[in-house]
Amino acid sequence: MLKLCLLAPAPETDLRALKTRSAGHSYLLAPDGVADACDPPKDGTAPVFGVSAARLAEVVKAVMAEETNTVCKSDREEGGKRVSSYVCRTKLIGYPDLLMFEVIPVDDANATLAIYSRSVYGFGDWGVNKARVDRLVDLIGKRLTPA
Repeated sequence: MLKLCLLAPAPETDLRALKTRSAGHSYLLAPDGVADACDPPKDGTAPVFGVSAARLAEVVKAVMAEETNTVCKSDREEGGKRVSSYVCRTKLIGYPDLLMFEVIPVDDANATLAIYSRSVYGFGDWGVNKARVDRLVDLIGKRLTPA
């Protein structure tokens, strides 16, 4: 299928400093203290997981490796947190959506994350970014919950 955009820009790299974002075609889930000054405000507060930041980062990486039409653009340690960014292509036409994770330690035994998902093109996403973030948080939680 024809890809309208072969290369997509990398997502923004500092969610703590995020001040503005596109209303209508993005979704931001973050803990308190991250993107609190953003306009429009973040869409929800991220859960705290009962695992270390290193373990949470491993699970995020594993979950994202199983995502179809998704390519990791960067994955690095930055200022005490793990930051990774991805380009996720839409199924039908292959439009790029940008997805960014920050895994943030709360203490030695607990961690949280910030997830920012946004469409590159268009003015509305029909809830795709929210659905993506909700699904990924659910998958991460299931990987961390003992069977």
